Amino acid sequence: MPELARALQLVPEAVAASVLGPGEARPVEPNAPGTICVASVPGMITSDPALGRALELLRRSAPARLPVLIRGESGSGKEVAARAVHELSPRRGAPFVPVNCGAIAPELAEAELFGHERGAFTGAVASSLGAFGAANGGTLFLDEIGDLPLPLQVKLLRALEAGEVKPVGSPRPRSIDVRIVCATHRDLRKLVRAGSFREDLYYRLAGVAVELPPLRERRGDIVPLAEHFLAQERDGVERRFAVDAQGRLLAHPWPGNARELRHVVQLAVVLSDSPVIRAPAVRIEDGTFRWSEPREGGSAPELVDLRGKTLDHLEAVAVRAAWERHAGRRGAIARELGIARSSLLRKLDALGLRKGAGASG
Repeated sequence: MPELARALQLVPEAVAASVLGPGEARPVEPNAPGTICVASVPGMITSDPALGRALELLRRSAPARLPVLIRGESGSGKEVAARAVHELSPRRGAPFVPVNCGAIAPELAEAELFGHERGAFTGAVASSLGAFGAANGGTLFLDEIGDLPLPLQVKLLRALEAGEVKPVGSPRPRSIDVRIVCATHRDLRKLVRAGSFREDLYYRLAGVAVELPPLRERRGDIVPLAEHFLAQERDGVERRFAVDAQGRLLAHPWPGNARELRHVVQLAVVLSDSPVIRAPAVRIEDGTFRWSEPREGGSAPELVDLRGKTLDHLEAVAVRAAWERHAGRRGAIARELGIARSSLLRKLDALGLRKGAGASG
């Protein structure tokens, strides 16, 4: 267990790093024996050299006007990093507006981003500034930028190049002043080669490109981050992880990154009868989690092994299950799944669930 012992030895040093103030970074010699590279930006701390370099790059680029492109796996802290750039910039007093490009209905995407005039389309009962207008003077965070449809990529590039947007239904463009920060879990360069992402837009957005390494590659951060989540409970109880609990945390690969770790810590607080949290309270999925999938005809559900399943398959399972539970009532289904009705209708059409169905909810 030398690796575990060494990792546990690093915990007090990394926890001590959390006293650094927002935006501070402690310079160290990366190759000096016995030293740990420690850096922080608002909302993020690390004792990992790779993430430390990424945070330092974010800190240095924050005062500039250059666009920032953040790449990392789901749950790795991309939005937290984007907010840190905003908080460290001269725009900190202006709005920070996040937009998930993958969650916008294609037919409404232009209006969502650039705004619209009253009566510009059916349902436009009032004018809207759009995301660019709402972020004017501040920072616009475009999450999952790789999911932006190609036609909208052209209009986004034009807006960035000209410094103006043209709301839907407006006869003239409007000047805008926004700092763009983008994030994606995908390799945009591969998308460029595949022809699904514009090369000119990629270079326009990647003024500063930062990669956030996954938690499994930052073992020295796991326990300090878990302790940080413990401290955020703010219920007056001083908790800590026992050595066996720390060992369990360090043994897990954390495919869900910090988001998964936060969930495990929150559950451990509920399950532990003591301020000293032991291993049995640390409940971690082992990768064999199974989900009930409704069978055709509404018969008893069967268990589906999630390993090896694509996101499209899991999404279809979720939509079909919600369809069965709510007897096709679309409003209830959309609320349960947390998606827009327009997005739900497209998914129902793709699964053939709207054919002959009269329920609307």
